[in-house]
Amino acid sequence: MRKAHTSTQRLTLRTGIILDYNNNHHAQHTAKIHKTSKVTVYQWIERWEEARTLLADWEKEYTSGKITTGKYRGHIEGLLADIPRPGAPSTFTEEQKDKIIALSKTEPEDEGVPISHWTNADLALAAKQKGIVSSISSSRVGIFLKRTALKLSKVWYWEHPNLTDWKAFGVSVRQICKLRKKVKEYHVRGIHVVSTDEKPGMQALERDGKSLPVKEGKVARREFNYRRHGTRVLTANLDLATGLLVSPTIDKTRTEKDFVRHVENTVNTDPDAPWIFLADNLNTHVSASLVFYVAKVTGDTRDLGVKGKSGILESMKTRREYLSDPSHRIYFVYTPKHCSWLNPIEVWLGILSGHVLNLGNFTSAMDMVTKVLNYIAYYNKNWAKPWKWSIVTNKDIQALIKKVKQIELELASPVLA
Repeated sequence: MRKAHTSTQRLTLRTGIILDYNNNHHAQHTAKIHKTSKVTVYQWIERWEEARTLLADWEKEYTSGKITTGKYRGHIEGLLADIPRPGAPSTFTEEQKDKIIALSKTEPEDEGVPISHWTNADLALAAKQKGIVSSISSSRVGIFLKRTALKLSKVWYWEHPNLTDWKAFGVSVRQICKLRKKVKEYHVRGIHVVSTDEKPGMQALERDGKSLPVKEGKVARREFNYRRHGTRVLTANLDLATGLLVSPTIDKTRTEKDFVRHVENTVNTDPDAPWIFLADNLNTHVSASLVFYVAKVTGDTRDLGVKGKSGILESMKTRREYLSDPSHRIYFVYTPKHCSWLNPIEVWLGILSGHVLNLGNFTSAMDMVTKVLNYIAYYNKNWAKPWKWSIVTNKDIQALIKKVKQIELELASPVLA
């Protein structure tokens, strides 16, 4: 407990006093070690000696397995805690505190306050106007909320996907999970599995003034004004078996022809091998041009139909079915709606933004392209490794389900009057 990083400074001092005194049985020496007084040493040694019976009982319960390590530690922490001291009587009753906390859980507009969310000052004012208290400061409201772990300024976003066919959604997710599981096996067999997507709107911004580097006591400083040198679109492939960025393409646009050219350049790096592309449902990823290309490369000579009218080319649905046919040497696996997190390239594009784009200073669009390509080479040399998901156990899933149910109950429970 004395060495634990989670122990408070007080607990570290008191456990240290007990341990060191038991070693040397000398109060003055122990006080010198811990830079405290002999009175303090005797105080905690006496507290410890008085609790010998309790300590013996706790030890028996712990060794017999009746209480956990955490419970055992909690007993000792309680023994070494400060004894509650008398203080001034509270200005506010428990009923008033409960009503203020209940008020914080309501929508301000429902209470006639034209704001989007509560602040401590707004709650203090509303509590006075509603007659809950005659007077209260915003800092006191903050203390009430802190004790109940309410954080008014923070919002946790979630999304309820508007799906009509949950069964198809589940099939799609399972397909991607199985694909990710077999990546290593496919790699040994010479099958390339790549995650692909675009990074549109990369702006080549040049600052009007010189930036100043970070110094001791000062953050880095940069000019606010900038000049724009145009935008570019990066289409990248992440090889899931090796973690390498394969055959990146940077264009001015992201049309279906641009994407087909990118896929063609990627396949040409190993033209005779099978390729599996993991992509989202952007219309350019299920285009007629892509169908023509896959049919040409795979030697499919059948009639593909007419776009918008008949056959394979009729609609996005029919084109997607054709492009995702696993019997083809080149085929696509599409993430379902609201599941961009299943596509690892999305994570890597975020890494690129943080390392190069967000704080980058580019003298031209070509300068930005050069720096992005240099970073990809640097990443492949130093950071690339097989892309893995975190292992999720059944215990993790059950904990998540329990948490979701708890949130649902909180949302459904009536607010205190």
